[in-house]
Amino acid sequence: MAPHLSVGARRHPASRRAPSLLRRAASATTAAAAAAASVLAALGTASPSAAAATFPFFGIGDFWHSFEHPFHSSPSEPLLHWQAHGSTILTSSPDTSTDVVRLTPAVQGRSGLLVNTIRTNSNDFAGFVDFEIRTAPASHEAADGFAFWFLRDVPALGPAMGIADKFVGLGVVVDTFANTRSTRVPYVYGVVNDGTRAWDTSSDGATQQVAPGCRAELNRPMRLFVTYEAAAMRLRVALSPATAHAHWYHCFEATNVHLPFSGGHFALSAETGHFFATHDVSSVQLQADHRVDDSSSVAGSRPSAGHDAGAAGEHPHQALSLDEHPHDWTHDVGHAASGHAAASGTNPEHHATMDAAFEAKISALRSSLAAMGVGQSSGAAASDQATLSKMELIKAVVNEMLDEVSTQQGKFSTLLDTVNRLNSASASVHATSQAFAAELRQVEHVIEALQYATEELNSLQRSSGVTLSESHRSVSDAMGRHQSASARAFRYTLFAAAQLMVVALGWVLHTSSFGPKKGGMV
Repeated sequence: MAPHLSVGARRHPASRRAPSLLRRAASATTAAAAAAASVLAALGTASPSAAAATFPFFGIGDFWHSFEHPFHSSPSEPLLHWQAHGSTILTSSPDTSTDVVRLTPAVQGRSGLLVNTIRTNSNDFAGFVDFEIRTAPASHEAADGFAFWFLRDVPALGPAMGIADKFVGLGVVVDTFANTRSTRVPYVYGVVNDGTRAWDTSSDGATQQVAPGCRAELNRPMRLFVTYEAAAMRLRVALSPATAHAHWYHCFEATNVHLPFSGGHFALSAETGHFFATHDVSSVQLQADHRVDDSSSVAGSRPSAGHDAGAAGEHPHQALSLDEHPHDWTHDVGHAASGHAAASGTNPEHHATMDAAFEAKISALRSSLAAMGVGQSSGAAASDQATLSKMELIKAVVNEMLDEVSTQQGKFSTLLDTVNRLNSASASVHATSQAFAAELRQVEHVIEALQYATEELNSLQRSSGVTLSESHRSVSDAMGRHQSASARAFRYTLFAAAQLMVVALGWVLHTSSFGPKKGGMV
């Protein structure tokens, strides 16, 4: 069994040894690109559309809308900028041991959903998804399928290939089960919904598809290319094997695809029914305009850090750069604890700076008091000894207050250290609970698989018992027929022997009665 990654992927040693300078340069380059886009927007010039890339798109997607092996994680998001629902887990490919998102296991009646937490600014996007649908020996055929979505709202689990059916947006569906038996599967087609139409599974997309689709392949890594241009209202889809230098083929192009919103969320989903299959996604590379604020992110995606950074004139996603987020918080709880402490406003370095500034202010106040010349009999102060005495008392009181402030400062520092340790313990407990929850989900999947295998064995045992009973009856019938034939043969043999004995006895009697007699008369 391939090892499962409970809440985040492993960070390979080579990745840990990557120079920090290169990561910072990449972050700076991304920040410069975002700043340039902001300047263009301020000047009234629209930034280049993500869909302006050549079709199909073979480039590298945005950090906020993409992922690939090795997966990046944070304490709040096992897969950075993505949230998993239903049966979705992070695990490893059984063939390549690379990180994959498993939307559904090979179990009946499962639905899995993966949602991008970063909302886009516009509807223009281009990119590709690497996926694999693997059949299961225990299922007669693969079902039900896999889908890529671009939706106005964050989807919920439902019957439309894993999401709620009355969605607003578009989807590219890979249907693996032919309900009408008139379509060769897997069949790839596009759907659009304005939130009023229910999902029609009986027609295999014939009544809802925006254009005639094409076929995909099972048990082979595939790459789904998707591009949407809002101005042209055009959706284009292509496919290829998910290998280097693979030849791609055009699937379909749909025009007049109108989306009644601006900006949305990317999502991936899959479901199984009476028949089932394993639905894995290994890579998503998407380019799209984006923003991070309170209204554009899914709950739990921690948008406030990026929003504050943007308010300070920095890149809005600088807080989510590779240097700031730990990539394997289950491996290094200390990093997660420090990140949690920083998010809660109890950064030890920050408080050390505050302590130094506070001590400087106290020293400056003490120096000012010493420079007042209180108690000296010179100048105007000597004319009023009562005033000098009062000032001396004030100086003593202020010094006592400063001493008490210093004492309280030390106690406050101790309290901050305690809070930091509590934050670290909290992050560790949170990490442990998340890992335990993920392991429980894995155990649940294993138990369900064992239950299904047990049911298969019981069915096999029942069929074997029926077969053995029929064989026993056949043997019994054959033995009965054989015994009947033997009995008849025995009876015939006895009858023949009796007949022979009668004939022999008659012959003896005949020969003894009519033979020549000795001493007879001449």
